[in-house]
Amino acid sequence: MDFLQLLIPTIIKGIINRLNSGIFDPNFLYTQGLIIILLAIFIAIFRFFWRYLLLGNARLIEESLREELFRHIQSLPFPFFQRRAVGDLMARFVNDLNAIRMSLGMGIVALFDGIVLGGMAIVFMIKIDPVLTLISLIPMPVVIYLTKMLTDKMTSGYEKIQSQFSSLTERVREGFSGIRIITAYNKREWMSKRIRNEAEEYARLNIWLSKVLGIFFPLMGSLSNLGLVFLILIGGRFAITERISIGDFVAFMGYLSLLSWPMMAIGWVINLIRRGATSMHRINEIMEESPEESSIYLPFPIKGEIEVVDLDFSFSDSYRRVLKEINLKIDAGSTVAIVGRVGSGKSTLLYHLVRLYEPSRGRVFIDGVDILDIPIKELRAQIGFSTQESIVFSDTIKENVIAGRRGIDDRMVEVALRISGLYDEVAEMKDGIYTLLGERGLELSGGQRQRLCLARAIVPNPPLLILDNALSMVDMELEMRIMDMVLSHRLRLTNIIVSHRINTIREADLIFVLKDGRLEEIGNHASLMERKGEYYRIYEKEIMSQELEKIGRCL
Repeated sequence: MDFLQLLIPTIIKGIINRLNSGIFDPNFLYTQGLIIILLAIFIAIFRFFWRYLLLGNARLIEESLREELFRHIQSLPFPFFQRRAVGDLMARFVNDLNAIRMSLGMGIVALFDGIVLGGMAIVFMIKIDPVLTLISLIPMPVVIYLTKMLTDKMTSGYEKIQSQFSSLTERVREGFSGIRIITAYNKREWMSKRIRNEAEEYARLNIWLSKVLGIFFPLMGSLSNLGLVFLILIGGRFAITERISIGDFVAFMGYLSLLSWPMMAIGWVINLIRRGATSMHRINEIMEESPEESSIYLPFPIKGEIEVVDLDFSFSDSYRRVLKEINLKIDAGSTVAIVGRVGSGKSTLLYHLVRLYEPSRGRVFIDGVDILDIPIKELRAQIGFSTQESIVFSDTIKENVIAGRRGIDDRMVEVALRISGLYDEVAEMKDGIYTLLGERGLELSGGQRQRLCLARAIVPNPPLLILDNALSMVDMELEMRIMDMVLSHRLRLTNIIVSHRINTIREADLIFVLKDGRLEEIGNHASLMERKGEYYRIYEKEIMSQELEKIGRCL
């Protein structure tokens, strides 16, 4: 396409030289005009396929990169998501990938257009007159220097813009996800102000970048016109003295005009490519995060025997030890409970059993195999895990229970819903288990969402079930009924229960009591009550809370 564009000034040169010699041949003019029309048609056709192939493949690369990025993020360990804001990850998925696509699409198109068109134009200009070419390119060193200076500023500005866009996205996400609390506390203006401040900073940075670009383009245009001034002054003299022909002069002017586009576009192209490079750096920051790994294979099925040896844990950004020298053993097929005040380390200990956290020191064994040697997919496929945080997807009740697992039919879903105490409520819905839930299942109550997540954990009847305050949003009587059904359904399977309600866990085979990250007491309910230690104090506090609740209901 660029080569065909460069032929047009040559054709015009021949026409002007023929006319300047006094020869008027209508057939020649018609022929040359037809050639120019055909060149224009072929240029349009080649331009279409050129842009289609480059821009289309840029879209395919964006799609592939987005899928690879999401797949990689899914493989990252749980602490990664504690360090990274959701808004920041969303910004990388949206804004950064879009910048990479623009760099690979329009950036490459304009870059090669500038290099090929500009380079070939200079070749044609040298062919006409090397001295005139050198004079016309006098502004070029200035263009290169100013381009380097201004694009450095643009790159720095774009990095700040991308970072600010991440902050803005996170603020907007908080506003949407917390809309109920914001509305209930009448804090709409407060949230609007927070988003407005982020948006104003984002706009300010973009306006600053626009000013840099606003300086750049007119400056490049002026410098390219300066080359045209030199051409008229010097080239005109060459034409008068017949060093070059009038046709050469006009063709030279045409080539200089073609060269002005690469000179003017170079800043825009470099800006696009720098943006893409900055965004690719931000994407690579995520891609360089190490995924969860494992080595040997664990035979199926596991029995559920668990042993924790000298387990210590502290977060990477904190010196405080969350768990301190934990040693415990859970027999296969037993039901145990973990009790402790808020912040005692109960959830952190459970997260080690499913490898959401890796031990800072110490080891965790399942069936005598170090948990770090168990393939994560094989491990987690055999563990049912339900917490007080209820994650519900925008799908049917059935799909929320199945959660993408195979071999689970409607009957198994209904059994899991009966055990979790949710079946009767689901049966009253218009479409039963095929009822479509909206975003985050907000049409369900908190207790219903928790029971739905409990059904998800127990539906495959896994060898190991972990319940971390999984029924904290239902009343005590319902929780006890559900726990009775769960444990009756899971005889001779390993169950680990965490609950702040002592009545829920008092029938456990063994109770582990945590205090400030340490294992304070071990025993059953009766033996721990006789000891009158930490468990006894927690129990007394629970009984007092229940009595106050009864008095409150009576009043």
